[in-house]
Amino acid sequence: MLTKLTNSPETLNSESKTDEIVSKPTSRRTLLAGGITAAFGAVAGLAAAQDPRDIIWPKAKPPISGGPKPPGNLGGSNQNYGTSSGSGATTAGRFWGDVNKKLLRRITYGATPADVAEIESLGYNAYLEKQLDSESIDDSACEARIDVLAPRMRMDMITMNSFVGPDLYFNVHHYRHALSIRAMSSNRQLHQKMHEFWADHFYIDEKPMFGAVADYYRGLHAIALTSFRDLLVYSANHGAMMDYLDNRASTVGRINVNYAREILELHTVSVDGGYTEADIYEVANIFTGWWTPPHFGDPVHNGVFEFKPEYKSPGSRTVMGQIFPQEGKAQGDALLDWLAAHPKTIYYMAHKLCQFFLGRDPDAALLQAIGQAWGTTGDVKAVLRKILAPEQIQTIKPKFKRPFHLVMGAMRHTGMEYDNVQGLLYQAYSMNHNPLYWGQPDGYPDSFAHWAAGMVPRINFALGIVNRQVWSTIPFNISQFTGMSESERMSWINERLFLGELPVSEQVWIRRYLKGSSSNERAREAVAIALASPTYQWF
Repeated sequence: MLTKLTNSPETLNSESKTDEIVSKPTSRRTLLAGGITAAFGAVAGLAAAQDPRDIIWPKAKPPISGGPKPPGNLGGSNQNYGTSSGSGATTAGRFWGDVNKKLLRRITYGATPADVAEIESLGYNAYLEKQLDSESIDDSACEARIDVLAPRMRMDMITMNSFVGPDLYFNVHHYRHALSIRAMSSNRQLHQKMHEFWADHFYIDEKPMFGAVADYYRGLHAIALTSFRDLLVYSANHGAMMDYLDNRASTVGRINVNYAREILELHTVSVDGGYTEADIYEVANIFTGWWTPPHFGDPVHNGVFEFKPEYKSPGSRTVMGQIFPQEGKAQGDALLDWLAAHPKTIYYMAHKLCQFFLGRDPDAALLQAIGQAWGTTGDVKAVLRKILAPEQIQTIKPKFKRPFHLVMGAMRHTGMEYDNVQGLLYQAYSMNHNPLYWGQPDGYPDSFAHWAAGMVPRINFALGIVNRQVWSTIPFNISQFTGMSESERMSWINERLFLGELPVSEQVWIRRYLKGSSSNERAREAVAIALASPTYQWF
């Protein structure tokens, strides 16, 4: 568990008092022997990270029950850090005041100076509208980088499926690379965050059909800001989903209920939606004939969606009291439309989206506003305007960064560059977060309780990334600290990593470490300490 710094902000609220506290330099030995040790770890002398190119990554571990408490205390009954779904109750963000910066924390993987300057220039609402209109944002530089580092993302699915042996697996690698590049380098940050949300909501793991999986997620990315109905229909009409949840094997007289169960429990009305086991079987019969070629029969076309009329169960079906008299594929299409507009779906998705962006459930007023914005299709942009309104963002609860967010955000905050992304993905994997490796169809958890036990690799990453120990990154530029005073170096760390809102109580430790040394190496180590700090784990 991270050691909570105990200096009261009330006693450290002026530069003069801070200077008094940091007037005595702190040596590396003293710093690391103090109460901060558990959170910050050793700064130097880490072994170089293992080159992951030859590593076969296992499946992710099952969710962790319980876990240590986050720093701080909200009091009352809102401390949901011990639950499997809670994002963690904490006072880590009690120092955050600027609503513009709160928005940036929520809709980016890490706000850069350019992001801060842009939202201050445009204003909150105009900046949000620009991010919602992602197609209008020039992202050519990011996409050009994907062309170089993940070229298979420009291939069609049949071409990707045509690779054989181990080379077939690189289709999934290229998707992961594109995902990472966009998280670090895209100007369309809200679009990327929504892709992350939908990739877990409509989750499939890689299984054997690597080209189909890469194509599935590529298509999901393209429509991340359209409508819930579009996303639901896309998922149901992709062969990768039909293969992953075994609907390919569901035919008249021999149904498989896996997809039917998950489309109700995970994709739409939720486990509390009011459906019965009989409803699941009705849904399974509706989706008979939704098919993709099997791996052993036609691997090149695996993942290509087909409707097979001869496999379709005939007759009218009733789901949760709603009759679907249509014939053929139209019956499934009608069910998808109905589920997309179902009140239980809207309720479930409103809560899930609010937890993702706000770190809390919607109150009655926000829930009603989301319902009105949803309409019949679930207009993603309209719903996000309600959730991301200033009055909602002003009251966000801090969330614990998932490992992928932590790694990619550190790259954005420090301004570091990369010539590959595999080493960075390995860092997230070392914290047990590797896209497409979660073993269940519910996607990776978004909770403090699940991720809190992995603090050691988080600290190792924070220290290693600026110490030239993370493969695929270009070394951190320490020359930028040349000629800076101690205060200027502290200001750089505060502005770049914490948007100028690092509590003075935590600045003290870093200022003490910087005291008495003008070397750029010392400044580099101070950056590492800041990245390993308790506050940096939250957003």
